[in-house]
Amino acid sequence: LKYAQDSLAHFQKVYEYEYIAKTFTQYRTMRSPRGTRTEVIKIVDEETGERSILIYPPTEGEIGMARADYELAKASIREAQTYLDVLNGSFGEIPEGATGASLVTYIETEHALKTAEYNLNATRLSAPISGIVTTLDINVGDFADESSVVTISDFDQPYSLDAYLDAEDWGQVRVGYEVEVSFDIIPGQTFTGTVTGVYPTLDTSSFTSTLVHITARLNETIPYELPAGSSAAVDVIGGRAENAVLVPVEALHEIDDGKYALFVMENGKLRLRVVEVGLQDLRKAEILSGLDTGDVVTTGVVETK
Repeated sequence: LKYAQDSLAHFQKVYEYEYIAKTFTQYRTMRSPRGTRTEVIKIVDEETGERSILIYPPTEGEIGMARADYELAKASIREAQTYLDVLNGSFGEIPEGATGASLVTYIETEHALKTAEYNLNATRLSAPISGIVTTLDINVGDFADESSVVTISDFDQPYSLDAYLDAEDWGQVRVGYEVEVSFDIIPGQTFTGTVTGVYPTLDTSSFTSTLVHITARLNETIPYELPAGSSAAVDVIGGRAENAVLVPVEALHEIDDGKYALFVMENGKLRLRVVEVGLQDLRKAEILSGLDTGDVVTTGVVETK
């Protein structure tokens, strides 16, 4: 900025103080025994006889160059001031249309720095959870791709689990549902937990079937230290029916949208009876009303009218 200011002052001085008649007046030096003196050269007009000072004015080209130098110096000081303001953080962002070689170098350097920071951060692995590294499938010098190279196991209690359900159960499981878990290495004991996540896409990694991938967490700490990868059976409970009247789902006949009936044996004959259905799964259905405990129903194919 100081250099640009000095340059502007110089060309301003040239433009305002040197491009005047006095600057281009012609002089000659006279030597005599008394010394050296300088005097203005004067010429005589042949027609009028008048004497005038000899002046060689600047050409249009010289004047144009002087003006160009002056304007360039003013532009340089504007660019230098903008560059200084950018370095001092006076702008939230670089003004639109700002120019200057120093500013271009600054922008290129800033971009190179951000690119280097991005590339450096891309080499760092950040663990999504706290735990213990149980597998490391990469060595120094190997090329990393999108496959898994590090496995981190969370051994904090209560334990978390990954479970897989049949694709048909997609609509039967929700976050917050209760689960019952039994571990193969702890036979005879069942632990309760809660569904913590349901993956939005079906899992096809088995190559033989499509599965629903869920995560669950036990509700309480258990008095066992389990190794990572322990096998377990997980039952998802969408609802409970205590002391309920249950019938096989094959016995139900849908007579209208959401309305069911079944055939009940009465006095040796089958009678169609409308019932209210509660919870049901693939095998059993809860009957809320219309049927008593001990009633005999048929699961055979009977036409309903």
